[in-house]
Amino acid sequence: MYKTAGACSHSRAATTRHQGGRNHSARPEEFLPAQEAARRCRRGTGMEKAGFLEVKLRPDGSRQTFRCELVARGTEWVVLRYVTTRAWQVDDLQVQPGTLTYAYFWVDRPYNVYHWVSLEGRTIAYYINLSDAARLEVDRIIWVDLAADVLIRPGTPPQVLDTQELADLPRPLQDRARKALASVLDHWREITEEVEAWTRRLHAGQGPRET
Repeated sequence: MYKTAGACSHSRAATTRHQGGRNHSARPEEFLPAQEAARRCRRGTGMEKAGFLEVKLRPDGSRQTFRCELVARGTEWVVLRYVTTRAWQVDDLQVQPGTLTYAYFWVDRPYNVYHWVSLEGRTIAYYINLSDAARLEVDRIIWVDLAADVLIRPGTPPQVLDTQELADLPRPLQDRARKALASVLDHWREITEEVEAWTRRLHAGQGPRET
């Protein structure tokens, strides 16, 4: 069975990628502080904590570090959360201010998931990052970005982004990325159904079920 977990609050400009000549970004340029995000979004979970870090490593050796709100965690997964404060775009998807992200990370899966929802909990989209070598520590999740991403909107098939970046990866990473992408495309319905169920529980102030 697929398990879930994750989300964050950025302290620096978002990464912009290109697909079909258009810019898109998985994150907006700024976010509410973790405590404000918790005040606006939390539903009595009692689990909010400021200061948890998402550390994204790139194959070229660069890194980005984002300060997040910790929502829930287990021994091999973590759920983070943030609220966007300005409009931004991913491919042709317009994401409006006030959009809430639940970000799910696992140490034993070749991907992580950003689940974008309205403050009322309506799903806007799922953004699946291909990932390599995720490591969960006391105060951070560290993962390696494998370039390609999968955008899934309700009622539409998966849309693969950044395929050129995948093709530019070194051969060993490219092979792992292609295998991860094939797995995501084979199981995207199970992944999104699982994430949807977890987000509904967390948004309602219920803890996740250990599996």
